[in-house]
Amino acid sequence: MTSSSKQLSYLGITLLVFLKAMTAADAQAQDERNIPYQDQFGPSQAPERPLSPGQTPLEPAVKAALDVLYQRPSPKGPKPILLKEPQGIVIEGGGALVQVLPGPPAFPEKIPKRLKTVSPQHIPFSNNVQELRRGTFRAVAYDRTANDTKLSEDSMEVEITFTDHAGDKWRIEQAMLTPLSPNPIAEPWFGGVAIDTAYHGSTANGTPAVPQVRCMLCSWGWADIYKNGKRVASSAPLHVMLTSDTRGEDFTYSCYECAEQPVREVHVVVPPSAYLPSPGGFLHVMWEDAKWTRGSPNEIESSAPDLQPEVPTIELKAAPHLRWDKKEIRVKAGQKYRLVVHNEDPSSFHQFKLHSQPVSHEKHGKPDMRHEEGMTSGGIGPLLKPDGTRPEEHASPPAPKNVFFALPQGSTWATFGQFDKAGEYEFMCPVGNHYRRGMEGKFIVASAGGK
Repeated sequence: MTSSSKQLSYLGITLLVFLKAMTAADAQAQDERNIPYQDQFGPSQAPERPLSPGQTPLEPAVKAALDVLYQRPSPKGPKPILLKEPQGIVIEGGGALVQVLPGPPAFPEKIPKRLKTVSPQHIPFSNNVQELRRGTFRAVAYDRTANDTKLSEDSMEVEITFTDHAGDKWRIEQAMLTPLSPNPIAEPWFGGVAIDTAYHGSTANGTPAVPQVRCMLCSWGWADIYKNGKRVASSAPLHVMLTSDTRGEDFTYSCYECAEQPVREVHVVVPPSAYLPSPGGFLHVMWEDAKWTRGSPNEIESSAPDLQPEVPTIELKAAPHLRWDKKEIRVKAGQKYRLVVHNEDPSSFHQFKLHSQPVSHEKHGKPDMRHEEGMTSGGIGPLLKPDGTRPEEHASPPAPKNVFFALPQGSTWATFGQFDKAGEYEFMCPVGNHYRRGMEGKFIVASAGGK
């Protein structure tokens, strides 16, 4: 047999296995719940319980083909490249505290036309700056991984509070680092943290609207944002930098090539994509004279402040065939926890939504899809409950607000949560018919003294 014939034969066998897998998947789809590996992460994993009557196990070849399809769209990323000399850093904000407000770019000639924003006169990197009276910034970060990967070993704790130019009090709680950039070639996130790197300006790393700096700390994370004690954003992107000086005594930009300036500016940036209730929908706050110390992780850990209390982490995954990997999650009232949600379903985009248990919850026959916040499987809008009452009149315990975020394939998001009252709270995916097909579960919240 010739080499080309062998290749065609191999391709034919691969195609047959693939088609057989698809045929099996189509047959399974006739009964949405007839899935041999229901609630499992991958086809090759055996079910935890015996198959229900009428279910048949998949053949090994079909499992192998589905495993390939399952892994490719949402891989955990390449193995992390560990740094030969991992670094740690402790930072405390100091000096003048300023807020950058919407305004025109300071260096418009540096921004290529293809990168100009929709509102070029209202960007987060302007010279429209106001000095603030009070704020706190402390951070401890460890850079152990050189590349973007979900298996990154970078870590960071941060404490951020400030009162803005309008007198509103803000608090930012970083739930975790974002170790995987959506575009690791054009916008690397270094596994979450980078210590001592070039950024912005003409580096082609970050926006050219900002001066080139020596970034002693660069990080991206997911954060919950509080304004005057009320949470106004969950899983908002948070960019923190400790950089060389860019602004002069009047707080306007004093240079564009600033890498040789002393390293002492702390930047806290929540980009406009967070849609915050603030001018321009973003935050950009700077401490002008920060103090910092870097060293090996062991050196830093021995003297670093403990900035965040330990809280339990709950991981939830969107698994193949429109399922959450957990149907029930048990916590106690008053207990703070970190919720990390992954989309490991290669077949679909998902969303995560947490709210109170609806009054009527039929999933067979004629579905009643009313929810506390007025969302249905077919649209979004204010709805009355089946008994004619409005959502705010419902007696079931209120769920944490603003716990809603999109989950593109392969993505991960994180937020903090806490239930004040015991009860049952539903989480679900409101995309299309995913909820009706079973993509829902519940938090079972026990009283603080209960089991």
